[in-house]
Parts: sequence; structure tokens; C-alpha cells
Amino acid sequence: MKLGIKLPYSDRTATTADLKEFVRAVDAKGFDSIWLGDHIVLPETIDRNNYSYLWRFSEEQLAKPEMQTLFPEKYFLEAMVTCGFLAGLTDRMAIGVGVIVVPMRNPVQLAAQLATLDVLSGGKMIAGVGTGWAREEFRALGREDAFEARGKVLDESISAMRALWGPQPAAFSGERISFDPVYCEPTPLQAGGPPIWVGGDSKRALRRVVELGNGWQPVELPPDRFAEASRRLDEMLERAGRDPREIERSVSTRLPLSNTSDGKARAIIEQYRDAGCTHMVMYSGWRNTMAQNHDRAMAFHDIASSVLRTTAAPT
Repeated sequence: MKLGIKLPYSDRTATTADLKEFVRAVDAKGFDSIWLGDHIVLPETIDRNNYSYLWRFSEEQLAKPEMQTLFPEKYFLEAMVTCGFLAGLTDRMAIGVGVIVVPMRNPVQLAAQLATLDVLSGGKMIAGVGTGWAREEFRALGREDAFEARGKVLDESISAMRALWGPQPAAFSGERISFDPVYCEPTPLQAGGPPIWVGGDSKRALRRVVELGNGWQPVELPPDRFAEASRRLDEMLERAGRDPREIERSVSTRLPLSNTSDGKARAIIEQYRDAGCTHMVMYSGWRNTMAQNHDRAMAFHDIASSVLRTTAAPT
């Protein structure tokens, strides 16, 4: 199992020097990858009926004044630009976005951005993709029409980007995306382009992995549910004639890390390992300071490395 860490990209107090120090520290520690999330803008208030992850919060948490707008953190470094920043800081770690909200972006421009980032990173980009959930964000970007059909837009966008990452010139004709032969160069260093890791654990998300993906990365899916969804994914892949071993199984999650909870964190990591997770990505809450994020990253790597030195339980 490989280990990834999310950059503290929503910490408005972090300086450029702080971010560079964090990246160099996790690189030196031996992390396999560093990750970002994706928001371009966030509305002042969010309709909770449109939010897919209410289950993350307890009723007590949702009652707090700062949670009345649901998404208290509003400061996000833009993902594509920040990936370029990261590419200049590490020659070893993979760089991933989990997930890029593809339907709110122009897929031709996104294909060019990801291809360029793959070149600048030495062929180490990972493109996590998802449909998004914030109608208000789509509306602000003039993409509300895409929000209404975001699943179909995502599927077609992936196919269009793959066309642009292939032999040049490339053309594409779809229901929503079409272009005559164009050159989109440089082409990615990775054959076929950056691997596409599909976010989510719905039935449609798993079908999308089978039909279009190289990997799967749900958010905060508990180990038992991860294992069950992974088994369903295996069955779907086999029915489609795909080798399940070709698909990366990742999870992006928080962990309880403190002097009193390291044993619990170890148990969770073991459970993900035994559930077949091949790439575990940890992130921290938006309230943590840079020093706390650094210490949590080091603790996660130490505990996970200890777990991975032991033999996985039989499945």
C-alpha cells in the first residue's frame, strides 16, 4: 500500500515558505504522493439538500454556528496552478487531485493543463475525477447546464481528454463535446495520459471505474464499506473482461492522530490494508495549523509504515 498526503491548501495563514517546507518534509519522509482538492469558488451559503457528505458530521457538529453555511472553509488554492507549484518542488512524489470537478471545467483546456503538468512532473500526475455537488459553484462559473447532466458530462469529458492525449491531431464528436482535428501538445509522458481515478462509491461511480477508469478513490469510506464496494467492483470488472488487478484502490480520509489515539489510527490503517486499499491518502481538518499538519503527516507515515511491515491478514 502506497501512502499519500494532502497539501494543507485551505490554510489561509500558510505562507509560500510554509508550503514549500511542508512539501519538502513529506518528500523526505518518503510519502509516495501529494494531493489537492478542487474548488474554484465557494458560495456564501450552500443548500444542504445538494451536499453529498452530510454523513461526515454529527448533529452536534452541524449545530455549531460556523457550520450554518455548511462549508466553513472558503480558502482554496486553485488546483491546476498549485500542481505546477508542486511539480517544481518534488522529483519523486506523484501529484494528484482528488477529485477534479471535471464538469465545471472546459475539458479541452483541462486536457492541455493535465498533459502539461504530466510533462513538468516527469510523468507523475494522477487525475482523480468526480461530478461535483455544489450547484452554486457551477452557477457562478456559468456551467449550471453542465450541473444538470454532470454524470454524462464527466463521462464524455474523460473520453474527449483521452482523445487529446493520443495521436495528434485529435478530433472528437460527442453529444456535448465536439472538436475538429487539433493539436494538443505536449502530449503526456504517461502512455494514454495521467491515470484517471474515479471518486465516489455509488453504483454509477463504480460503473464509471469499469468503463473509463484506471483507479478508484472514494472519500472517507469506512474500511468495511470500502471492502464491500471493492468486491462489487471486482465482480463488475470481471464481467466486463477487465483484470481487477489493473485498478488502483485508494481512499482519501482523515485519521485520529494524537498521543491517545494512535492505536485507533493503526487499527484503521490495518483495516484499509486488509480491505485491499493500494494507496491511502490522509488529509487533516481545515482548523489545523501548519505545525499540526506537519506533525500529523509524520505520525501517519510512521504508523502506516509500521503496519505495512507486518503481514496482511488473510481475506
